[in-house]
This record gives sequence, C-alpha cells and structure tokens, in this order.
Amino acid sequence: MRTNKDQRGIIGFTAILVILLVAAVGYAAYTVVTFDDETDYSDQSKVKTKTVQQQSITDSDDITDQLNEIEDIDLEAELDTSELDAALKAF
Repeated sequence: MRTNKDQRGIIGFTAILVILLVAAVGYAAYTVVTFDDETDYSDQSKVKTKTVQQQSITDSDDITDQLNEIEDIDLEAELDTSELDAALKAF
C-alpha cells in the first residue's frame, strides 16, 4: 500500500506519544515505590475503644458475673450515629 507524503509524520507523532506515556507511567511507578512516609496514622482514628482486662473464670459464679456484666452493657447508649446520619443526608 502506498502512503501519501502527508501520512509519513503520523509515525513520528505516535512514537512521541508512546514515549511520553511510558515516561509518565514510569514516573508514577517510581514515585509510588520511593514514597517513604513515617507518619503513624494509628492514633488518628475517631473510633473509641474500651479495653477491659480479661479475667480468668474458675467457677460458675464467675460465669454468672460475666454474663451480668455483658447484659449491663447498653450498646444503644454508647452508639452515636449522628455523624453517620448527617453524612447520609448530605449524600
């Protein structure tokens, strides 16, 4: 197939685009690989946790006491969904 003289430049243009694309992908990969962030995000959570020391159970009275403690926990009182509700309404 014979090409027109006007079509010869398309190969050079395509080659330049391919080189630029490879360079952009390479730069992005290099940036991700060499990213070294020392910030500790573990203390920035808004989740409140409650730590309880585990007790050993030796008899049925301990089991009864633990069951009573579990029943005394009121999840509805500790659960604040106001932020979630506001975010859902905004969405």
